[in-house]
Amino acid sequence: MSSSGDGDKPAQTGLVDMGDISFYNHSYNPSFNLSEIAPYQGSFSELVLNVTWAQLQPSEGGPLTTSAIDSAIAQVNALNASNGTNIGIKLRVWGGYTAPEWAKNIDGAPITVTGEAEVDPGVFTPQTIGRFWTADYIDAWTSLQNALAARYDSNPVIRGISQTAGAAATDEPFVPLRTNAVLQGGGIVNQVAQLQAGGYTDAAEMLTLRAAIADYSQWSTTPLDFTMNTFHLFGSGNELNDSTFTLAVLQQAENSTRLVQPGNHALGNPLYPPTQSFTASSPQTPLSILRWLPTASRRTHRSSLGPTRTGKPPSSTASR
Repeated sequence: MSSSGDGDKPAQTGLVDMGDISFYNHSYNPSFNLSEIAPYQGSFSELVLNVTWAQLQPSEGGPLTTSAIDSAIAQVNALNASNGTNIGIKLRVWGGYTAPEWAKNIDGAPITVTGEAEVDPGVFTPQTIGRFWTADYIDAWTSLQNALAARYDSNPVIRGISQTAGAAATDEPFVPLRTNAVLQGGGIVNQVAQLQAGGYTDAAEMLTLRAAIADYSQWSTTPLDFTMNTFHLFGSGNELNDSTFTLAVLQQAENSTRLVQPGNHALGNPLYPPTQSFTASSPQTPLSILRWLPTASRRTHRSSLGPTRTGKPPSSTASR
């Protein structure tokens, strides 16, 4: 894993304002709101800039629309100049439900996912998603990242880029859709089965996550923020935890020649129990990984809306 001594940007540290992510299950674009950290000047090192793939690239092969990113950078530069602060931006590009329609149609018609949403559990509106595990889809995603990196990798205000390839339920790629999502009128639906009907397999998702670091290779100086949880297997017809796969991706991150910072959206130390369990239950985990995990996981964020199925309790937002 590269360090800040080789000309790259330094590792991200401190509190990061995650912003309001409820947009993911709604039809509006994310917002960037500096006022959230105004009462806590000096406490936060970064703000997450949430943008969607649909915002950035509405037309296949068309030019990028980067006004949301450029505006946020200008706002942060002005804030730092006025207050003598050194706030940075973690750029987080969302695909999944917020991919452009042309991307959702790669390798087949969009897949409709029904039932309770993950980010905002109060939403039951059907949403559509593309085949984010296929080579053609990933090629399009990588091309987007290459174009963004060419424009922003050298910008000192951009302190991190989030890895969201393979993500569906939220921006955290290891968090799966539900096998028992509640329907608004009663009953449940298997959202994973809806993906499987469109071609999703455990093996394809694992390959996507193993290749994800390479998808961001053009972000050569910017730390890669990679949220990790216990991986879930569905191919047997049952939902099974596979902590060994998560540890393999962690090992890959540690061995990377660029700076990869594993983390999680839980705000706490020590890590929440599922992560503790996959380290404790894997006696063959290299000592270097066990030593590295606590440091890598203290990339703290605002919590998302409510609890998720990764065992995280709901926590208050950083702006309260």
